[in-house]
Amino acid sequence: RPHVTLEIFNLLGRRVTTLVDEYREAGIHEATWDGCDDRGNDVSSGIYFYRLRANNFTESKKMILMK
Repeated sequence: RPHVTLEIFNLLGRRVTTLVDEYREAGIHEATWDGCDDRGNDVSSGIYFYRLRANNFTESKKMILMK
C-alpha cells in the first residue's frame, strides 16, 4: 500500500491544508476540500495548487476555488 498525501497550496507556495496523509490501496479515491485551512478558517476564492504524492509519483495541478 502506497503512502498518499494530498496537499493544497496558495499562490505563494504556502501549504493551506492537507486533505490526505495515509496509506491507501491502489485504485480510484476521492477527496473533498471544504475551502478551509488546517485551522478551520475559510480561505478566499482564488487560484490554488494541489500536490498529490504516492510513493515515487508526484503530480501538481492548478485549481480555482469559487465560493
